[in-house]
Amino acid sequence: MALPAVGTEKTPAIRPRRKFEGHTHYIRGVIHLPGKQRIMTCSEDGSLRIWNLQSEEQIGNDWRDGEIGVNAIELSPDGKQVVSGDEDGAVKLWDINTGKVITKWTGHAHEVRSVRWTQDGGRVLSGSSDGTARVWDVKRGETILIKTVPHRKFEGHTRPVQGVIHLPGGQRIMTCSQDGSMRIWNLQSGEQIGNDWKDGESEVNAIALSSDGKKVVSGSADGAVKLWDINTGKAIATWTGHAGAVRSVRWTQDDGRVLSGSRDNTARVWDVERGE
Repeated sequence: MALPAVGTEKTPAIRPRRKFEGHTHYIRGVIHLPGKQRIMTCSEDGSLRIWNLQSEEQIGNDWRDGEIGVNAIELSPDGKQVVSGDEDGAVKLWDINTGKVITKWTGHAHEVRSVRWTQDGGRVLSGSSDGTARVWDVKRGETILIKTVPHRKFEGHTRPVQGVIHLPGGQRIMTCSQDGSMRIWNLQSGEQIGNDWKDGESEVNAIALSSDGKKVVSGSADGAVKLWDINTGKAIATWTGHAGAVRSVRWTQDDGRVLSGSRDNTARVWDVERGE
């Protein structure tokens, strides 16, 4: 049954439990590290940094590989590696223990906006402002700082690719783009599967798959958060309330709620069942 479109009238004033300061430019990404006591951030200042979750202090030195801004980071499923996407189009693989680059993959013509691991940790997905998504084979890039070609290249979007996710079954990925569409691709052939997913013309900045693999949530430039049915490719709910573009969306572990972060300087939590 379709859920109603819902708006929120007020956002309660909240204060952060912890504050982590030190980056000299925009922070583009944040991830939780194994052990539950550390987080990692990446920034346009060209650094990745690890922070103690309790003391708010930085752990060790900055992770750096040149001065190019870092747009996105993601932890490998085994917790041993981090992949980053850079403003110069490079995708880099880092060792979590040494803080050093293991592999550098090049090929994107413009900045990388999104990076994701496949569930088995064997491949890395990247989405770029050049309008393409790419899949990189991790095992083939073992040589230090080797420049490798992608295992697959997915072309078709007419504007920057903002996000990329792996779909159930291991043979499909989904991308979202500033061209207002979401698209599904065959991981082996590189061909698009079916038609574009569209609900209006607003740019789609972020996507996330529910843990049961049945729904996708998206965040749009018009401030809307949308819930999609994975089988039909149709939006089944639209949640409104953000006053600025939604740049990040995530599911809670039980799929009961969706988290969204926006350029209006707020984060919101949406109840999926009630649509509130």
